[in-house]
Amino acid sequence: MAEVEKRLLRQGAKRITALVEKDHPWATGFWEAVGFGRDQRIVRHVRTLGESSTAAHDRTERATMKILVNATIHLSEIRPSDKRAYVEHLNDKDIYDRTLRIPFPYTDTHADEWLALVEKSSKQHGQPVNWAIRNEADSMIGGIGFDSLALGKSHRAEIGYWLAKPYWGRGIMTAVVQRVCQHAFEGFGLAKITAHVFSHNPASARVLQKCGFREEGFLRKHFFKDGRFLDARLFALLR
Repeated sequence: MAEVEKRLLRQGAKRITALVEKDHPWATGFWEAVGFGRDQRIVRHVRTLGESSTAAHDRTERATMKILVNATIHLSEIRPSDKRAYVEHLNDKDIYDRTLRIPFPYTDTHADEWLALVEKSSKQHGQPVNWAIRNEADSMIGGIGFDSLALGKSHRAEIGYWLAKPYWGRGIMTAVVQRVCQHAFEGFGLAKITAHVFSHNPASARVLQKCGFREEGFLRKHFFKDGRFLDARLFALLR
């Protein structure tokens, strides 16, 4: 924003305004953090023709919840229609072995519980903090999101992700992690993003290292899964 202000000032601009819905604390917090004040004199009046105001709002929200990664991959909100993809992709023992909270076998009930949790989280934060990874056909091929996050209060959060096995080894997850971390730093105001990786998952560690994460520690017997203790590597990325 500082660079934008300098360029606009050189071009003769005298004032910058930003329209922000007041129920999005992450957005109002951002503008206040960069020195913008609220203009109490302005009231915005809106009327949508041909559809209810609720429908118009929902349509606008859906249109804005898309994060471009590259020419073939993008992120979007998680949809109820993704249930089939969750059950299909996550019934994979290799994904289960590399993650902490994804159940196996993965059932319809697990998908329903996750979709309900995502909906609750999005409402709580005023925006998604978990996204579906989608290909050029808009099909869900993976997921990524943040845990231990309270927008406007947290300075750090934990990132987690998974990718359907047919898409492994293509550099997709590296590009996605880079883009999501950028989004979190700029949009959430985070100063630090952490990630825990099982010691038997070097591929995930390589993804983080390619994205600029540094290893901060080796945690012995840090997690307990399937009746045994698991070591983990702690990675972090600073803004």
